[in-house]
Amino acid sequence: MDFQFPPRFPRTVAVAHAMLTQRVRVGDTVLDATAGNGHDTAFLADLVGDNGCVIVIDIQQSAIDATQQRCESLGLADRVQLVCDSHAQIDTILSSRDISNLSAAVFNLGYLPGGDKSLVTHPDTTIAALEQALNHLRPGGLLLIVCYPGHPEGAVESDAVSAWASSLDEQHYLAVNYSSMNQTKRPPFIIAIERRGE
Repeated sequence: MDFQFPPRFPRTVAVAHAMLTQRVRVGDTVLDATAGNGHDTAFLADLVGDNGCVIVIDIQQSAIDATQQRCESLGLADRVQLVCDSHAQIDTILSSRDISNLSAAVFNLGYLPGGDKSLVTHPDTTIAALEQALNHLRPGGLLLIVCYPGHPEGAVESDAVSAWASSLDEQHYLAVNYSSMNQTKRPPFIIAIERRGE
């Protein structure tokens, strides 16, 4: 195995990107279920290449607009499909595009950076969306969730998502996390779920 852990523990975003780089190939279809300001979308769009596709969802039009601008500025807009809707509608959104074979799905929970902090993701709709995303992953596909427990709503959601991931059937999924254990401000952490081969 050629894996080498870096000399210092990597930041959360670096771990997330490293995981995605190992799973996403040119020509793949992937899902960014929380567009935010488009950073994950642009990273994924670069991975899938000219023949791939990134389906991007966000309930806030400002997030969709920011993501579109970022992708256009980087020359990646032709491989991105933007949808202003709740991520709880993943089944409908993907089925309408005849998509059921994702290599990866990414959720970056919490609120829009630089936006209204009162508009946050919620455990009930998030878990419904996560379950739908799992159903569209191909065997070996990766569901990547970045949780933000550093604010009250985020702490509740992070606990709920952690409990949900822990309850998944081990015959079909492998769930792992990457988190700091001794940081008082409760920094972001990753939950990664692999759909086992069938």
